Amino acid sequence: MTHQVLKSISIASVIVLLMTAMLFAQQRGQGSRGDAATPAPHHDPHDLSGIWLGRV
Repeated sequence: MTHQVLKSISIASVIVLLMTAMLFAQQRGQGSRGDAATPAPHHDPHDLSGIWLGRV
């Protein structure tokens, strides 16, 4: 019986640690950035010559 309780507590603690790590990882990327994203240059989505010739 003691073995089952110890196993249950260890599994629960590992789950809690993993969940908190995932929560902190999700919140890390969020934040208020003062500058807006710069618009990308116009490109033709059907023009694939830059990929094959190495031009970007």
